[in-house]
Amino acid sequence: MNQQSPLMGGTIAAISTSLTPSGIGIVRMSGPEAFSIAKEVVVAREDFTAQEHSRRLIFGRVVDEEGPLDEVLAVAFHAPNSYTQEDMVELQVHGSPVVLEEILALLLRKGAVLAEPGEFTRRAYLNGRMDLTQAEAVMDLIESKNLLSSRQSMSQLKGGLLELIEEERRKLKDLLAGLVASIEFPTDEVEDIDETASLEAAEEVLRKLRELRDTADTGRMIKEGIKTAIIGKPNVGKSSLLNRLLRTDRAIVTEIPGTTRDTLEESYRMGSVSLILTDTAGIRTTDDVVEQAGIERSLKELKESDLILAVFDGSRPLEEEDRQILDMLGDKIAIALINKADLPQKWTMEELVDYIPRERIFSTNFTGPDSLQDLQDLVKELFLGGVLPEKMSPRITNLRQKQLLDEALDSLLAFIQGMEAGVYLDLLEVHLQDAYEKLGSITGMHVEDELMDHVFSAFCIGK
Repeated sequence: MNQQSPLMGGTIAAISTSLTPSGIGIVRMSGPEAFSIAKEVVVAREDFTAQEHSRRLIFGRVVDEEGPLDEVLAVAFHAPNSYTQEDMVELQVHGSPVVLEEILALLLRKGAVLAEPGEFTRRAYLNGRMDLTQAEAVMDLIESKNLLSSRQSMSQLKGGLLELIEEERRKLKDLLAGLVASIEFPTDEVEDIDETASLEAAEEVLRKLRELRDTADTGRMIKEGIKTAIIGKPNVGKSSLLNRLLRTDRAIVTEIPGTTRDTLEESYRMGSVSLILTDTAGIRTTDDVVEQAGIERSLKELKESDLILAVFDGSRPLEEEDRQILDMLGDKIAIALINKADLPQKWTMEELVDYIPRERIFSTNFTGPDSLQDLQDLVKELFLGGVLPEKMSPRITNLRQKQLLDEALDSLLAFIQGMEAGVYLDLLEVHLQDAYEKLGSITGMHVEDELMDHVFSAFCIGK
Protein backbone atom coordinates (compact mmCIF):
# COMPACT_ATOMS: atom_id res chain seq x y z
CA MET A 1 0.00 0.00 0.00
CA ASN A 2 1.39 3.41 -0.95
CA GLN A 3 2.31 5.86 1.76
CA GLN A 4 0.16 8.96 1.47
CA SER A 5 0.48 12.24 3.32
CA PRO A 6 -1.98 12.79 6.15
CA LEU A 7 -1.43 16.52 5.80
CA MET A 8 -2.72 17.16 2.30
CA GLY A 9 -5.77 15.87 0.46
CA GLY A 10 -6.68 15.61 -3.20
CA THR A 11 -4.63 15.15 -6.33
CA ILE A 12 -3.18 18.27 -7.93
CA ALA A 13 -2.00 18.79 -11.50
CA ALA A 14 -0.20 21.59 -13.34
CA ILE A 15 1.99 22.42 -16.30
CA SER A 16 5.53 22.70 -14.93
CA THR A 17 7.24 24.22 -17.96
CA SER A 18 6.83 27.51 -19.77
CA LEU A 19 3.87 27.91 -22.12
CA THR A 20 6.08 28.79 -25.08
CA PRO A 21 6.86 26.47 -28.00
CA SER A 22 9.74 24.18 -27.01
CA GLY A 23 11.10 20.70 -27.55
CA ILE A 24 9.67 19.27 -24.34
CA GLY A 25 6.92 20.27 -21.93
CA ILE A 26 6.04 18.65 -18.61
CA VAL A 27 2.69 18.11 -16.91
CA ARG A 28 2.85 16.74 -13.38
CA MET A 29 0.41 15.34 -10.82
CA SER A 30 0.74 14.62 -7.11
CA GLY A 31 -1.66 12.97 -4.70
CA PRO A 32 -3.54 9.77 -3.90
CA GLU A 33 -5.24 9.46 -7.33
CA ALA A 34 -2.20 10.40 -9.44
CA PHE A 35 -1.56 6.84 -10.63
CA SER A 36 -5.18 5.91 -11.32
CA ILE A 37 -5.79 9.10 -13.31
CA ALA A 38 -2.57 8.66 -15.28
CA LYS A 39 -3.46 5.08 -16.18
CA GLU A 40 -6.78 6.31 -17.62
CA VAL A 41 -5.12 8.73 -20.01
CA VAL A 42 -1.78 7.10 -20.89
CA VAL A 43 -1.70 4.07 -23.19
CA ALA A 44 1.59 2.15 -23.00
CA ARG A 45 2.82 -1.42 -23.43
CA GLU A 46 3.86 -1.51 -19.77
CA ASP A 47 2.17 -0.27 -16.62
CA PHE A 48 4.51 2.62 -15.86
CA THR A 49 2.83 3.12 -12.45
CA ALA A 50 3.84 -0.36 -11.26
CA GLN A 51 6.29 -0.42 -8.36
CA GLU A 52 8.97 -2.19 -10.43
CA HIS A 53 8.87 0.67 -12.96
CA SER A 54 9.09 3.45 -10.37
CA ARG A 55 11.23 6.36 -11.59
CA ARG A 56 11.60 4.84 -15.07
CA LEU A 57 10.61 6.62 -18.28
CA ILE A 58 8.06 4.59 -20.25
CA PHE A 59 7.00 5.48 -23.80
CA GLY A 60 3.29 5.77 -24.54
CA ARG A 61 0.52 8.03 -25.86
CA VAL A 62 -1.85 10.41 -24.11
CA VAL A 63 -5.37 9.67 -25.31
CA ASP A 64 -8.54 11.63 -24.66
CA GLU A 65 -12.17 10.85 -25.60
CA GLU A 66 -11.54 11.60 -29.28
CA GLY A 67 -8.18 9.87 -29.75
CA PRO A 68 -4.42 10.40 -29.26
CA LEU A 69 -3.24 13.84 -28.11
CA ASP A 70 0.50 13.30 -28.15
CA GLU A 71 3.33 10.86 -27.66
CA VAL A 72 4.66 10.86 -24.11
CA LEU A 73 7.44 9.69 -21.84
CA ALA A 74 5.69 8.92 -18.55
CA VAL A 75 7.41 8.44 -15.20
CA ALA A 76 5.86 7.48 -11.84
CA PHE A 77 7.37 8.27 -8.46
CA HIS A 78 6.09 6.10 -5.64
CA ALA A 79 5.72 7.73 -2.23
CA PRO A 80 7.73 8.61 -0.29
CA ASN A 81 10.45 8.69 -2.97
CA SER A 82 9.15 11.76 -4.80
CA TYR A 83 9.48 15.52 -4.68
CA THR A 84 6.28 15.86 -2.62
CA GLN A 85 6.71 12.52 -0.82
CA GLU A 86 3.33 11.58 -2.31
CA ASP A 87 2.63 9.45 -5.39
CA MET A 88 3.65 11.60 -8.36
CA VAL A 89 3.44 11.36 -12.14
CA GLU A 90 5.28 13.43 -14.73
CA LEU A 91 4.29 13.38 -18.39
CA GLN A 92 6.99 14.61 -20.78
CA VAL A 93 5.33 15.65 -24.03
CA HIS A 94 6.11 17.88 -27.00
CA GLY A 95 6.32 21.47 -25.84
CA SER A 96 3.33 22.87 -27.69
CA PRO A 97 1.25 25.19 -25.47
CA VAL A 98 -1.91 23.77 -27.06
CA VAL A 99 -0.91 20.18 -26.32
CA LEU A 100 0.13 20.99 -22.75
CA GLU A 101 -3.14 22.77 -22.01
CA GLU A 102 -5.22 19.97 -23.54
CA ILE A 103 -3.43 17.32 -21.48
CA LEU A 104 -3.86 19.36 -18.30
CA ALA A 105 -7.57 19.84 -19.07
CA LEU A 106 -7.89 16.06 -19.57
CA LEU A 107 -6.33 15.36 -16.15
CA LEU A 108 -8.68 17.86 -14.54
CA ARG A 109 -11.67 16.18 -16.18
CA LYS A 110 -10.50 12.86 -14.76
CA GLY A 111 -10.54 14.18 -11.19
CA ALA A 112 -7.37 16.16 -10.53
CA VAL A 113 -7.56 19.77 -9.34
CA LEU A 114 -5.44 22.63 -10.60
CA ALA A 115 -2.44 23.24 -8.35
CA GLU A 116 -2.00 26.59 -6.66
CA PRO A 117 1.31 28.47 -7.09
CA GLY A 118 3.99 26.62 -5.15
CA GLU A 119 1.66 23.82 -4.07
CA PHE A 120 4.01 20.99 -5.06
CA THR A 121 6.80 22.52 -2.96
CA ARG A 122 4.37 23.33 -0.17
CA ARG A 123 3.42 19.67 0.01
CA ALA A 124 7.10 18.75 0.08
CA TYR A 125 7.54 21.11 3.04
CA LEU A 126 4.43 19.93 4.90
CA ASN A 127 5.40 16.31 4.38
CA GLY A 128 8.81 16.92 5.93
CA ARG A 129 10.95 16.57 2.83
CA MET A 130 12.40 20.04 3.29
CA ASP A 131 12.30 22.97 5.68
CA LEU A 132 11.13 26.47 4.83
CA THR A 133 14.62 27.77 3.97
CA GLN A 134 15.03 24.92 1.49
CA ALA A 135 11.60 25.62 0.01
CA GLU A 136 12.62 29.27 -0.50
CA ALA A 137 15.85 28.04 -2.09
CA VAL A 138 13.81 26.17 -4.72
CA MET A 139 12.27 29.43 -5.92
CA ASP A 140 15.61 31.24 -5.65
CA LEU A 141 17.20 28.59 -7.85
CA ILE A 142 14.46 28.95 -10.48
CA GLU A 143 14.95 32.72 -10.48
CA SER A 144 18.77 32.67 -10.37
CA LYS A 145 20.23 35.56 -12.34
CA ASN A 146 23.85 34.39 -12.35
CA LEU A 147 26.17 31.54 -11.43
CA LEU A 148 26.79 32.72 -7.85
CA SER A 149 23.07 33.00 -7.10
CA SER A 150 22.42 29.47 -8.40
CA ARG A 151 25.28 28.10 -6.27
CA GLN A 152 24.00 29.94 -3.23
CA SER A 153 20.53 28.49 -3.80
CA MET A 154 21.95 24.98 -4.15
CA SER A 155 23.90 25.37 -0.90
CA GLN A 156 20.71 26.37 0.90
CA LEU A 157 18.70 23.65 -0.84
CA LYS A 158 21.15 21.07 0.50
CA GLY A 159 20.36 22.29 4.03
CA GLY A 160 23.33 24.51 4.87
CA LEU A 161 21.30 27.25 6.53
CA LEU A 162 18.98 24.72 8.20
CA GLU A 163 21.92 22.90 9.76
CA LEU A 164 23.48 26.09 11.10
CA ILE A 165 20.25 27.40 12.63
CA GLU A 166 19.28 24.04 14.12
CA GLU A 167 22.69 23.77 15.80
CA GLU A 168 22.16 27.10 17.56
CA ARG A 169 18.57 26.16 18.43
CA ARG A 170 19.83 23.00 20.11
CA LYS A 171 22.14 25.10 22.27
CA LEU A 172 19.26 27.41 23.23
CA LYS A 173 17.07 24.40 23.97
CA ASP A 174 19.69 23.04 26.40
CA LEU A 175 19.93 26.45 28.05
CA LEU A 176 16.15 26.68 28.27
CA ALA A 177 15.84 23.20 29.77
CA GLY A 178 18.35 24.03 32.49
CA LEU A 179 16.66 27.34 33.18
CA VAL A 180 13.18 25.83 33.46
CA ALA A 181 14.43 23.01 35.69
CA SER A 182 16.06 25.48 38.02
CA ILE A 183 12.85 27.51 38.24
CA GLU A 184 10.30 24.71 38.44
CA PHE A 185 11.96 22.28 40.85
CA PRO A 186 13.25 22.74 44.39
CA THR A 187 16.95 23.33 44.74
CA ASP A 188 17.33 20.14 46.74
CA GLU A 189 16.14 18.07 43.76
CA VAL A 190 17.91 19.85 40.89
CA GLU A 191 21.30 21.52 40.90
CA ASP A 192 21.27 25.29 40.66
CA ILE A 193 21.91 26.57 37.17
CA ASP A 194 25.53 27.53 36.52
CA GLU A 195 24.88 31.15 35.62
CA THR A 196 28.44 31.81 34.46
CA ALA A 197 28.44 28.84 32.09
CA SER A 198 24.93 29.68 30.89
CA LEU A 199 25.93 33.25 30.19
CA GLU A 200 29.00 32.15 28.24
CA ALA A 201 26.91 29.69 26.22
CA ALA A 202 24.31 32.37 25.42
CA GLU A 203 27.01 34.82 24.37
CA GLU A 204 28.54 32.21 22.05
CA VAL A 205 25.15 31.66 20.38
CA LEU A 206 24.75 35.45 20.11
CA ARG A 207 28.13 35.68 18.38
CA LYS A 208 27.27 32.94 15.88
CA LEU A 209 23.89 34.46 15.08
CA ARG A 210 25.42 37.90 14.59
CA GLU A 211 27.89 36.40 12.13
CA LEU A 212 24.96 34.89 10.27
CA ARG A 213 23.11 38.23 10.37
CA ASP A 214 26.13 39.90 8.79
CA THR A 215 25.70 37.70 5.71
CA ALA A 216 22.34 39.29 4.84
CA ASP A 217 23.78 41.96 2.54
CA THR A 218 26.01 39.57 0.63
CA GLY A 219 23.17 37.06 0.40
CA ARG A 220 20.91 39.73 -1.06
CA MET A 221 23.54 40.91 -3.56
CA ILE A 222 24.20 37.37 -4.76
CA LYS A 223 20.49 36.61 -5.08
CA GLU A 224 19.12 39.89 -6.45
CA GLY A 225 22.20 41.54 -7.92
CA ILE A 226 24.51 44.37 -6.88
CA LYS A 227 22.44 47.55 -6.63
CA THR A 228 24.42 49.97 -8.80
CA ALA A 229 23.57 53.65 -9.15
CA ILE A 230 24.97 55.70 -12.02
CA ILE A 231 25.38 59.16 -10.48
CA GLY A 232 26.54 62.52 -11.85
CA LYS A 233 25.46 65.99 -12.80
CA PRO A 234 23.42 66.47 -15.99
CA ASN A 235 24.89 65.73 -19.41
CA VAL A 236 28.05 63.94 -18.28
CA GLY A 237 27.17 60.66 -20.02
CA LYS A 238 25.26 58.60 -17.44
CA SER A 239 22.67 57.39 -19.95
CA SER A 240 25.40 56.71 -22.52
CA LEU A 241 27.14 54.49 -19.94
CA LEU A 242 23.93 52.54 -19.35
CA ASN A 243 23.38 52.07 -23.08
CA ARG A 244 27.00 51.01 -23.59
CA LEU A 245 26.84 48.38 -20.85
CA LEU A 246 23.51 47.02 -22.09
CA ARG A 247 24.62 47.25 -25.74
CA THR A 248 21.30 48.85 -26.64
CA ASP A 249 19.73 52.33 -26.72
CA ARG A 250 17.78 51.81 -23.50
CA ALA A 251 18.04 55.40 -22.25
CA ILE A 252 17.42 58.58 -24.22
CA VAL A 253 20.64 60.53 -24.87
CA THR A 254 20.59 64.21 -25.93
CA GLU A 255 22.79 67.25 -25.54
CA ILE A 256 20.07 68.88 -23.43
CA PRO A 257 20.89 68.82 -19.68
CA GLY A 258 18.17 67.23 -17.53
CA THR A 259 16.88 64.81 -20.19
CA THR A 260 16.71 61.99 -17.64
CA ARG A 261 14.12 63.03 -15.05
CA ASP A 262 13.39 59.70 -13.42
CA THR A 263 15.35 56.59 -12.47
CA LEU A 264 15.64 53.84 -15.07
CA GLU A 265 16.50 50.33 -13.83
CA GLU A 266 17.93 47.44 -15.83
CA SER A 267 19.60 44.13 -14.95
CA TYR A 268 23.05 43.47 -16.36
CA ARG A 269 24.83 40.13 -16.03
CA MET A 270 28.57 40.46 -15.51
CA GLY A 271 30.05 36.98 -15.50
CA SER A 272 29.04 35.14 -12.33
CA VAL A 273 27.35 38.18 -10.76
CA SER A 274 24.59 40.59 -11.79
CA LEU A 275 24.32 44.35 -11.53
CA ILE A 276 20.99 46.09 -11.06
CA LEU A 277 21.87 49.26 -12.94
CA THR A 278 19.95 52.45 -12.21
CA ASP A 279 20.38 55.45 -14.46
CA THR A 280 19.50 58.49 -12.36
CA ALA A 281 18.52 62.08 -13.01
CA GLY A 282 21.43 64.49 -13.11
CA ILE A 283 22.11 66.05 -9.70
CA ARG A 284 22.06 69.83 -9.80
CA THR A 285 20.19 72.84 -8.41
CA THR A 286 16.99 73.48 -10.37
CA ASP A 287 13.61 75.19 -10.03
CA ASP A 288 11.90 72.59 -12.21
CA VAL A 289 9.51 70.68 -9.90
CA VAL A 290 9.56 67.50 -12.02
CA GLU A 291 13.35 67.51 -12.26
CA GLN A 292 13.60 68.11 -8.49
CA ALA A 293 11.56 64.96 -7.88
CA GLY A 294 13.93 63.01 -10.13
CA ILE A 295 16.95 64.38 -8.25
CA GLU A 296 15.43 63.33 -4.92
CA ARG A 297 15.11 59.80 -6.30
CA SER A 298 18.74 59.97 -7.44
CA LEU A 299 19.87 60.84 -3.91
CA LYS A 300 17.77 57.98 -2.53
CA GLU A 301 19.39 55.55 -4.97
CA LEU A 302 22.82 56.81 -3.97
CA LYS A 303 22.13 56.04 -0.29
CA GLU A 304 20.63 52.59 -0.92
CA SER A 305 23.04 51.26 -3.56
CA ASP A 306 25.88 48.78 -3.02
CA LEU A 307 28.00 50.33 -5.76
CA ILE A 308 28.20 53.86 -7.15
CA LEU A 309 29.40 54.61 -10.67
CA ALA A 310 30.16 58.32 -10.41
CA VAL A 311 30.42 59.88 -13.86
CA PHE A 312 32.30 63.12 -14.61
CA ASP A 313 32.96 65.08 -17.79
CA GLY A 314 36.70 65.41 -18.30
CA SER A 315 36.24 68.00 -21.04
CA ARG A 316 34.67 70.48 -18.59
CA PRO A 317 36.29 71.89 -15.45
CA LEU A 318 35.25 70.32 -12.14
CA GLU A 319 32.38 72.36 -10.73
CA GLU A 320 30.82 72.73 -7.32
CA GLU A 321 28.09 70.26 -8.29
CA ASP A 322 30.78 67.64 -9.02
CA ARG A 323 32.40 68.20 -5.62
CA GLN A 324 29.03 67.95 -3.87
CA ILE A 325 28.51 64.57 -5.51
CA LEU A 326 31.97 63.46 -4.34
CA ASP A 327 31.15 64.57 -0.79
CA MET A 328 27.97 62.46 -0.88
CA LEU A 329 29.89 59.25 -1.56
CA GLY A 330 31.03 58.92 2.04
CA ASP A 331 32.11 55.31 2.73
CA LYS A 332 30.26 53.88 -0.29
CA ILE A 333 32.03 51.56 -2.70
CA ALA A 334 32.43 53.94 -5.63
CA ILE A 335 34.15 54.00 -9.01
CA ALA A 336 34.86 57.28 -10.78
CA LEU A 337 34.50 57.31 -14.56
CA ILE A 338 35.94 60.35 -16.32
CA ASN A 339 34.03 60.45 -19.59
CA LYS A 340 34.85 62.10 -22.94
CA ALA A 341 38.53 61.12 -22.83
CA ASP A 342 38.69 61.77 -26.61
CA LEU A 343 38.37 65.53 -25.97
CA PRO A 344 40.98 67.88 -24.44
CA GLN A 345 40.93 67.30 -20.67
CA LYS A 346 40.35 70.21 -18.29
CA TRP A 347 41.57 68.42 -15.14
CA THR A 348 43.43 65.30 -13.98
CA MET A 349 42.50 62.15 -12.05
CA GLU A 350 44.60 63.32 -9.11
CA GLU A 351 41.90 65.83 -8.21
CA LEU A 352 39.64 62.93 -7.15
CA VAL A 353 42.04 60.89 -5.01
CA ASP A 354 40.91 62.58 -1.79
CA TYR A 355 37.46 61.11 -2.40
CA ILE A 356 38.06 57.84 -4.28
CA PRO A 357 41.12 55.53 -4.28
CA ARG A 358 43.32 56.04 -7.33
CA GLU A 359 42.81 52.45 -8.55
CA ARG A 360 39.06 53.13 -8.82
CA ILE A 361 39.45 56.14 -11.12
CA PHE A 362 39.91 55.87 -14.87
CA SER A 363 39.20 57.75 -18.08
CA THR A 364 37.04 56.43 -20.86
CA ASN A 365 34.77 57.43 -23.70
CA PHE A 366 31.31 55.90 -23.60
CA THR A 367 30.49 56.70 -27.23
CA GLY A 368 33.86 55.80 -28.69
CA PRO A 369 35.42 52.49 -29.75
CA ASP A 370 37.26 51.89 -26.46
CA SER A 371 36.03 49.06 -24.25
CA LEU A 372 34.58 49.19 -20.76
CA GLN A 373 36.43 45.98 -19.89
CA ASP A 374 38.50 47.82 -17.26
CA LEU A 375 35.30 48.79 -15.45
CA GLN A 376 33.97 45.23 -15.53
CA ASP A 377 37.30 43.84 -14.28
CA LEU A 378 37.32 46.35 -11.42
CA VAL A 379 33.76 45.51 -10.37
CA LYS A 380 34.59 41.80 -10.31
CA GLU A 381 37.73 42.48 -8.28
CA LEU A 382 35.87 44.64 -5.76
CA PHE A 383 33.01 42.23 -5.19
CA LEU A 384 34.20 38.74 -6.09
CA GLY A 385 37.61 39.42 -4.58
CA GLY A 386 36.28 40.95 -1.40
CA VAL A 387 32.62 41.65 -0.70
CA LEU A 388 31.16 38.48 -2.22
CA PRO A 389 32.95 35.31 -1.10
CA GLU A 390 33.27 32.51 -3.63
CA LYS A 391 32.68 29.80 -1.02
CA MET A 392 28.97 29.20 -0.64
CA SER A 393 28.72 29.14 3.15
CA PRO A 394 25.24 29.47 4.73
CA ARG A 395 23.83 32.97 4.61
CA ILE A 396 20.60 34.92 4.99
CA THR A 397 18.98 35.42 1.58
CA ASN A 398 15.69 37.26 2.11
CA LEU A 399 13.89 39.80 4.26
CA ARG A 400 11.74 37.23 6.07
CA GLN A 401 14.80 35.39 7.34
CA LYS A 402 16.56 38.65 8.25
CA GLN A 403 13.65 40.04 10.26
CA LEU A 404 13.17 36.83 12.23
CA LEU A 405 16.89 36.60 12.94
CA ASP A 406 16.91 40.23 14.13
CA GLU A 407 14.05 39.44 16.52
CA ALA A 408 15.87 36.35 17.82
CA LEU A 409 18.99 38.42 18.40
CA ASP A 410 17.02 41.09 20.29
CA SER A 411 15.48 38.48 22.60
CA LEU A 412 18.76 36.69 23.20
CA LEU A 413 20.50 39.98 23.96
CA ALA A 414 17.73 40.86 26.43
CA PHE A 415 18.30 37.51 28.16
CA ILE A 416 22.07 38.09 28.39
CA GLN A 417 21.70 41.64 29.68
CA GLY A 418 19.15 40.46 32.24
CA MET A 419 21.48 37.78 33.53
CA GLU A 420 24.33 40.27 33.78
CA ALA A 421 22.06 42.63 35.74
CA GLY A 422 20.98 39.89 38.14
CA VAL A 423 17.35 39.78 37.06
CA TYR A 424 15.39 36.79 38.43
CA LEU A 425 15.64 33.79 36.13
CA ASP A 426 11.88 33.30 35.91
CA LEU A 427 11.63 36.77 34.34
CA LEU A 428 14.27 35.91 31.74
CA GLU A 429 12.76 32.65 30.55
CA VAL A 430 10.41 34.45 28.13
CA HIS A 431 13.35 36.05 26.28
CA LEU A 432 15.15 32.75 25.80
CA GLN A 433 11.94 31.03 24.72
CA ASP A 434 11.23 33.77 22.20
CA ALA A 435 14.73 33.55 20.69
CA TYR A 436 14.32 29.79 20.35
CA GLU A 437 10.94 30.12 18.64
CA LYS A 438 12.05 32.92 16.28
CA LEU A 439 14.90 30.74 15.02
CA GLY A 440 12.37 27.96 14.53
CA SER A 441 10.22 30.30 12.46
CA ILE A 442 13.11 30.80 10.01
CA THR A 443 13.19 27.09 9.24
CA GLY A 444 9.42 26.66 9.50
CA MET A 445 9.28 24.85 12.86
CA HIS A 446 7.04 27.61 14.26
CA VAL A 447 5.19 29.34 11.42
CA GLU A 448 1.64 30.58 10.94
CA ASP A 449 -0.45 29.65 7.91
CA GLU A 450 -0.64 33.28 6.78
CA LEU A 451 3.13 33.56 6.61
CA MET A 452 3.38 30.21 4.86
CA ASP A 453 0.80 31.35 2.30
CA HIS A 454 2.90 34.44 1.66
CA VAL A 455 6.09 32.40 1.11
CA PHE A 456 4.53 30.01 -1.39
CA SER A 457 2.45 32.63 -3.21
CA ALA A 458 5.68 33.84 -4.85
CA PHE A 459 6.18 30.48 -6.57
CA CYS A 460 5.20 29.69 -10.13
CA ILE A 461 2.38 27.24 -10.79
CA GLY A 462 3.72 23.72 -11.26
CA LYS A 463 6.54 23.95 -8.74
